[in-house]
Amino acid sequence: MYGTWAKNRIWEACDQGDLEYLKSIGASHRHQIDLRNGTFKSTPAFVAAVGGHDLIIRKLASLGCKTLNTENSNGHTPFSIAAYCGYASTMKTLYDLHCGVPTSIFCDLDIDHQCKKGQTPMHAAAKRGYLDCVKLLHQWNSCAFDVKTTAGYTPLAIAAKHGQVEVVEFLLQTNNTVVDIANNKQRTPLLYAAKYGHDEILRSLVRFGSETIDQPDKYKVTPLHFAALYKRRSTVELLVQLGSKMLETKEHEYPEGIFMYKDIKQLPCILTLRALGVNCPQVEIWDKHRREYDLSDVNVEEDETWEVRYRVYFQQSLVDRLLFASDRNLHAVQKRQFHTD
Repeated sequence: MYGTWAKNRIWEACDQGDLEYLKSIGASHRHQIDLRNGTFKSTPAFVAAVGGHDLIIRKLASLGCKTLNTENSNGHTPFSIAAYCGYASTMKTLYDLHCGVPTSIFCDLDIDHQCKKGQTPMHAAAKRGYLDCVKLLHQWNSCAFDVKTTAGYTPLAIAAKHGQVEVVEFLLQTNNTVVDIANNKQRTPLLYAAKYGHDEILRSLVRFGSETIDQPDKYKVTPLHFAALYKRRSTVELLVQLGSKMLETKEHEYPEGIFMYKDIKQLPCILTLRALGVNCPQVEIWDKHRREYDLSDVNVEEDETWEVRYRVYFQQSLVDRLLFASDRNLHAVQKRQFHTD
């Protein structure tokens, strides 16, 4: 995204944030002020934005720079790269320059500009948890709250995927965000929160009205499936408490999507699924040496998660689950029943 900078004096001054050097060479090297060069054809203004050099950007503007909003070859502008790097002050500098100068000098600043992958500054800031940048975009009436990237991610989905709790909370509270928008793989923000074990985000999404707790993706894998697959025990517990169902197939097996990749690395995943009381398909898995593993006779050792297995397997009501969880005397009885039914 950044690339390497070409060797010229204006670029060196912008890269290093050396204002005095830029002042000394600005007049004599004015022809380099808008020069696009380097790996990704970036301008000096872009180089300055990567470093968060606000005074350099203002000096470039005073020297007549006309590329303060010019894309590089990846479609990133100085404003969008400032959001990507978390430089709220640089975003404000570029915004103020746009509002304070004639449009004959500067191209219109698009705070919702999409790069070639469809990411906006809102996506970039949300992904990395730069809440101050997200708040600035909201203050400037950004319309990118529900804009999708080429892969179908909204800012909320990308923040949920990367565990950015504060950003998720803010996006939900603005009332500008649709909670359950799915991406190209039909994966929602809630599914990503479950997949990566972001329990606090999962709670927030449900609290703000998410209705996708049992919604599968295009491969028929649900949030609970993913939580089990990645051994997120606390997330499995939370999903069960929130009323998640198994959503098994009519054969009471997990969907085929979980077993798409024939790799011995799936063995721990299948063991985890069986530990949750699921009748896994009789799957044959091969390792890199083409040695075959028949999992039909794999036994799951007993561990402390039996209570969760019981509640998931029998799909009790939420009230029954909570009562069951609070009654220690009932545990031993139900534990025996779990292994005899």
